Amino acid sequence: MDENNDENWMETYQKALTGLEQAKMRGRIGATRDELFARVERLKSLPGLHEVERRAINDALHALRFLEQLEDKYDEDKRRRIFARAALELQALEPRIKKLRN
Repeated sequence: MDENNDENWMETYQKALTGLEQAKMRGRIGATRDELFARVERLKSLPGLHEVERRAINDALHALRFLEQLEDKYDEDKRRRIFARAALELQALEPRIKKLRN
């Protein structure tokens, strides 16, 4: 990578990978992706090929897509659990509702 690289996309990428707070993860992924694309655009105007950094950015984008897929699965599983719990609570209320009808 370029020695004069003062870009912080790598730091943002690391935060996205290591972030433990689920609610912040999606935002970190989006912010990281934005920084990666911005860096790709800046590389176009810099002399040299920057092939090593371009490959690293491409790898980072693939990893972010994988994280998003995990996020989607987590969200789906969480929704399923919430609906299942709500159904159980509604079933538990059924005897009370029957008493009220009588």
